[in-house]
Amino acid sequence: SNINEDAAMFNALGNAHFDRENFDEAITAYYRGLEIEQMRFGPAHPNTIVTLINISETHRQRGDFDLAIQTYQEVFRLQQQQFGLSHPDVSKTLHVIALIYDEIGNLSRALECNQHSLALQQQFKNNCDLQNLSVTVTHA
Repeated sequence: SNINEDAAMFNALGNAHFDRENFDEAITAYYRGLEIEQMRFGPAHPNTIVTLINISETHRQRGDFDLAIQTYQEVFRLQQQQFGLSHPDVSKTLHVIALIYDEIGNLSRALECNQHSLALQQQFKNNCDLQNLSVTVTHA
């Protein structure tokens, strides 16, 4: 079997366990897939990031909020590295981190992350508006 299929198989297995709320088994499968993806693609590859998101969300569903936040922060760092700050996935990840802080009652950190997320969304919207404006001007 090829290594990409192995990673995909472990991630599919993780998804199946997650859907059945077998979170321990899901985590194990996701980490196996992650290990393969990190070797094959590197840490900041989109496939690797998606697997880290799955791991983060599984930690969250298990109630392991500190691990969920820690893993989502790693996702945030890798997304910044891969896409830059003005990518919608980056602000979405910050918003999810804010939701977790809210779930555990850390409202000041939740607010801080949400404000950062909104600022990034506004920056992304402004970049899109500028791109649309330049297209309009160019084709006028």
